[in-house]
Amino acid sequence: MDRYQETERSRRAYGRRTAYEYLQGSAVRQAEAEPEYEPKPHHRRVSRQVHNNRVKEAALTRGYMIFMSAAAVMTVAICILYLSLQASITSQTGRIADLQAQLTEATEANDARYNNINDSVSLSEIKDVAVNQLGMIYATPDQIITYSNPDNDYIKQYDEIPASGDSQK
Repeated sequence: MDRYQETERSRRAYGRRTAYEYLQGSAVRQAEAEPEYEPKPHHRRVSRQVHNNRVKEAALTRGYMIFMSAAAVMTVAICILYLSLQASITSQTGRIADLQAQLTEATEANDARYNNINDSVSLSEIKDVAVNQLGMIYATPDQIITYSNPDNDYIKQYDEIPASGDSQK
């Protein structure tokens, strides 16, 4: 079986159309490069009226220039406003951080002072000063008057409390 038959058989088996070439030897021939086809540009002559209309259409009109200038000015103004607001937010964020730091320091100082005051006050010292230096004495049971408050609210004393302890409305 020669190579022509092998090529024909492979063409039928794979369903491809191939060129019927008879191959000789082990080297494959290089295909010759085809010259590139460059179509010649054909210029149509355009009438003067069409040419003038195209020039007018491409030209920038006064109204278009005013519109584009106004749009550019608005864009720049918006950008400047945005940047100023961004700078304002940044400075306010820094100010808030400073104020929060001051608040934390003040809170810590107040807590420390409150703890010092609570630690310095001793109930036994207060009792000793009240009894020994100021002459106070404990109340006796006959001095204690129990008062019943039906409203379960606080009491302001404007008059003497009656000996019976009943509220009179």
